[in-house]
Amino acid sequence: MADAFDLISTYAQLRDDGSALVTDGGDAFWSTLAGRPELHGGRLLGATAQTKDWSHWEMHPAGDEILILMSGAFGLQIERADGTIETIEMRAGSTCVVPRGLWHRGLAREPGQLVFITPGAGTQHREA
Repeated sequence: MADAFDLISTYAQLRDDGSALVTDGGDAFWSTLAGRPELHGGRLLGATAQTKDWSHWEMHPAGDEILILMSGAFGLQIERADGTIETIEMRAGSTCVVPRGLWHRGLAREPGQLVFITPGAGTQHREA
Protein backbone atom coordinates (compact mmCIF):
# COMPACT_ATOMS: atom_id res chain seq x y z
CA MET A 1 0.00 0.00 0.00
CA ALA A 2 1.31 3.47 -0.86
CA ASP A 3 1.95 6.16 1.74
CA ALA A 4 0.56 9.69 1.50
CA PHE A 5 3.09 12.50 1.07
CA ASP A 6 3.30 16.29 0.83
CA LEU A 7 3.95 17.59 -2.71
CA ILE A 8 6.05 20.49 -1.41
CA SER A 9 8.70 18.30 0.23
CA THR A 10 8.25 15.22 -1.99
CA TYR A 11 7.79 15.12 -5.77
CA ALA A 12 6.54 12.40 -8.09
CA GLN A 13 8.22 11.70 -11.42
CA LEU A 14 5.46 10.53 -13.78
CA ARG A 15 7.43 8.24 -16.07
CA ASP A 16 6.72 7.57 -19.72
CA ASP A 17 6.05 3.86 -18.98
CA GLY A 18 3.15 4.79 -16.67
CA SER A 19 5.01 4.26 -13.38
CA ALA A 20 5.76 6.94 -10.80
CA LEU A 21 8.98 7.50 -8.86
CA VAL A 22 8.58 9.30 -5.55
CA THR A 23 11.63 11.42 -4.67
CA ASP A 24 12.66 14.11 -2.18
CA GLY A 25 11.58 17.54 -3.45
CA GLY A 26 12.05 21.14 -2.41
CA ASP A 27 15.08 23.36 -2.97
CA ALA A 28 17.58 20.48 -2.62
CA PHE A 29 15.93 18.69 -5.55
CA TRP A 30 16.69 21.45 -8.03
CA SER A 31 20.39 21.62 -7.17
CA THR A 32 20.84 17.90 -7.96
CA LEU A 33 18.55 17.55 -11.00
CA ALA A 34 21.30 17.81 -13.66
CA GLY A 35 23.11 14.81 -12.16
CA ARG A 36 19.99 12.61 -12.04
CA PRO A 37 19.25 11.45 -15.61
CA GLU A 38 16.51 9.08 -14.35
CA LEU A 39 14.43 12.22 -13.72
CA HIS A 40 14.85 13.77 -17.18
CA GLY A 41 12.05 11.83 -18.89
CA GLY A 42 8.32 11.97 -18.25
CA ARG A 43 6.84 14.75 -16.17
CA LEU A 44 7.56 16.02 -12.68
CA LEU A 45 4.64 16.60 -10.30
CA GLY A 46 5.22 18.78 -7.27
CA ALA A 47 4.17 21.93 -5.46
CA THR A 48 5.87 25.10 -4.29
CA ALA A 49 4.97 27.79 -1.79
CA GLN A 50 4.55 31.13 -3.57
CA THR A 51 5.57 33.86 -1.14
CA LYS A 52 7.67 36.13 -3.37
CA ASP A 53 8.21 36.89 -7.04
CA TRP A 54 10.49 34.47 -8.88
CA SER A 55 14.06 35.78 -9.22
CA HIS A 56 14.42 33.98 -12.55
CA TRP A 57 12.67 33.14 -15.80
CA GLU A 58 12.41 29.49 -16.87
CA MET A 59 11.73 27.66 -20.12
CA HIS A 60 10.91 24.00 -20.83
CA PRO A 61 11.94 22.85 -24.33
CA ALA A 62 10.71 19.26 -23.80
CA GLY A 63 7.00 20.09 -23.50
CA ASP A 64 4.18 22.18 -22.07
CA GLU A 65 4.01 22.87 -18.33
CA ILE A 66 0.74 22.77 -16.39
CA LEU A 67 0.39 25.11 -13.40
CA ILE A 68 -2.47 24.80 -10.89
CA LEU A 69 -2.86 27.47 -8.21
CA MET A 70 -4.28 25.83 -5.10
CA SER A 71 -4.40 28.93 -2.92
CA GLY A 72 -3.44 32.61 -2.99
CA ALA A 73 -3.12 34.81 -6.06
CA PHE A 74 -0.42 34.57 -8.72
CA GLY A 75 0.65 36.51 -11.80
CA LEU A 76 2.15 34.31 -14.52
CA GLN A 77 4.31 36.27 -16.95
CA ILE A 78 4.87 34.61 -20.34
CA GLU A 79 7.29 36.01 -22.90
CA ARG A 80 5.80 35.40 -26.35
CA ALA A 81 7.90 34.56 -29.41
CA ASP A 82 7.76 38.21 -30.56
CA GLY A 83 9.23 39.38 -27.23
CA THR A 84 6.03 40.78 -25.75
CA ILE A 85 5.24 39.82 -22.17
CA GLU A 86 1.73 38.78 -21.22
CA THR A 87 0.65 38.49 -17.58
CA ILE A 88 -2.04 35.96 -16.76
CA GLU A 89 -3.68 36.55 -13.38
CA MET A 90 -4.48 33.35 -11.50
CA ARG A 91 -6.67 32.87 -8.44
CA ALA A 92 -7.09 29.76 -6.26
CA GLY A 93 -8.38 26.92 -8.43
CA SER A 94 -7.03 28.38 -11.70
CA THR A 95 -5.04 26.23 -14.11
CA CYS A 96 -2.79 27.42 -16.92
CA VAL A 97 -0.81 25.62 -19.63
CA VAL A 98 2.54 27.25 -20.42
CA PRO A 99 3.46 26.32 -24.01
CA ARG A 100 6.70 24.48 -24.70
CA GLY A 101 9.70 26.72 -25.28
CA LEU A 102 8.25 29.97 -23.87
CA TRP A 103 10.05 31.81 -21.09
CA HIS A 104 7.90 32.43 -18.01
CA ARG A 105 8.12 33.60 -14.41
CA GLY A 106 5.81 33.96 -11.43
CA LEU A 107 4.69 36.98 -9.43
CA ALA A 108 3.30 36.22 -5.97
CA ARG A 109 0.25 38.47 -5.57
CA GLU A 110 -0.93 36.73 -2.36
CA PRO A 111 0.94 33.87 -0.65
CA GLY A 112 -0.26 30.46 -1.76
CA GLN A 113 0.63 27.06 -3.16
CA LEU A 114 1.28 26.25 -6.81
CA VAL A 115 1.18 22.70 -8.20
CA PHE A 116 3.27 22.04 -11.30
CA ILE A 117 3.39 19.23 -13.84
CA THR A 118 6.45 19.83 -15.96
CA PRO A 119 8.83 18.11 -18.34
CA GLY A 120 12.22 18.52 -16.65
CA ALA A 121 14.55 17.61 -19.52
CA GLY A 122 16.51 20.61 -20.79
CA THR A 123 14.85 23.15 -18.52
CA GLN A 124 16.67 26.49 -18.74
CA HIS A 125 16.82 29.47 -16.38
CA ARG A 126 17.84 33.10 -16.73
CA GLU A 127 17.87 35.98 -14.26
CA ALA A 128 14.77 38.17 -14.06
